[in-house]
Amino acid sequence: EAQRAARQFHAVEPENRLVARTLESEWNNKLAALDQLQQDFHIEIDKAPLTLTAAQRDQITALAQDLPAIWRAPSTSPEDKKRLIRVLIKDVTLTRQKENASVRIQIHWKTGATSQLTVDHPQPPSQAIQTPSAVIDFVREKAKILPDREIGQELNRLRFLSGRRKKFHQGMIKWIRYRYKIPTACPSAPTSQFPGMRGDSRFSAHAIAKELGISIHQVH
Repeated sequence: EAQRAARQFHAVEPENRLVARTLESEWNNKLAALDQLQQDFHIEIDKAPLTLTAAQRDQITALAQDLPAIWRAPSTSPEDKKRLIRVLIKDVTLTRQKENASVRIQIHWKTGATSQLTVDHPQPPSQAIQTPSAVIDFVREKAKILPDREIGQELNRLRFLSGRRKKFHQGMIKWIRYRYKIPTACPSAPTSQFPGMRGDSRFSAHAIAKELGISIHQVH
């Protein structure tokens, strides 16, 4: 209510002095009420300090011995994890290793202990979302014998993901072939590209018409 009163006061035009004085008075009243509530709250807290039973104290002590369980618990929110890290870690030093494009991480714990590990340097966003090279190689090989839709199904069956961590569909495979200039031996649309049998053992309407010596309209 105090925040709402403040927004109302700041929204009024300066020339509306009477309205501004009224809103300012209401704002001051809300702030006074808020201050009183805060004082009452602290008085009540002081009257009834938090007490733990022996069982609760033992449970907290046991949890402190298994921090991974606390971290993975569904009830542990991201905010809780940040507080937990602040309790455990004093500071972290990052040092970029130019010779192998990695980052050395040195963690100084509140206990005085030190941990060190090395990780790969994060890729720029433009590189991080690129199609994995394994997927490109797969599409290049399978485009010889499968249409785009079936290539996408095969990639999903093998649990490949795109650069944006998504499953594949026909349109994505078509874009990959266009982007990396990969020809297909199994086009989705009718075409006269193939004089004979396609990669998936099918024939285009034009190839059938030529083979049988009839018109394309008769084939259709």
